[in-house]
Amino acid sequence: MNELKMTLCLSNDSILISQDIPEMLGSPRQIQMLFHDEKKQIVLRACGEDDCSALVVAQKKSEPFTMSGRVILGRLKKMLKWEDECPRLVFGSYNKDNNVVLFNLNNAIKADTNVPPIEMGE
Repeated sequence: MNELKMTLCLSNDSILISQDIPEMLGSPRQIQMLFHDEKKQIVLRACGEDDCSALVVAQKKSEPFTMSGRVILGRLKKMLKWEDECPRLVFGSYNKDNNVVLFNLNNAIKADTNVPPIEMGE
């Protein structure tokens, strides 16, 4: 079963996206992260290199896709009124009709800081 999860690491300004997400989207070379502020949602979708704000996906299958998220996380922290730096874990759902993974940030939970939020490959 695919685990469509994203970890928002506020203390080090990074976002980890499980490797299952790019695989679910058809293993694209780039993805876009789109925001819906009112609904407090993030959508990840496959895109081309010419699309606005395209992010290059890591090609190693055993590792999560990591990206810098300083501006994004600052925006989310303010929008969701998070008052601490604890990492947040949010699970996504796949929409086959639109080939996107949707994350409802209202359902983000504090990640256990005693273990890595997403297992790293060797």
